[in-house]
Amino acid sequence: MAAWNNERRSSTWTPGNNGTVSGQPAEVQYGNTGRPDRVDAYWPAGDPQYGHLVSNDGVNADYLRDPGMGDGEYVVDNRKENPYG
Repeated sequence: MAAWNNERRSSTWTPGNNGTVSGQPAEVQYGNTGRPDRVDAYWPAGDPQYGHLVSNDGVNADYLRDPGMGDGEYVVDNRKENPYG
């Protein structure tokens, strides 16, 4: 499976639509929008102020929003630069 890490945040996910992001439980979805390598992680799972991580290749973060950020706020947004996004 894929993993994404840096100094502040880390995420891991395993088969079964569960995982963690920054030590918090995450709901993980595979293959959204018809892309077989796409991974979406939402954390903390079930929280209305969830964070969202998107990887279109299963390795690199194309989009990252931390929990509690408002609409239009994000940490990483490479969707326009990424040919898969």
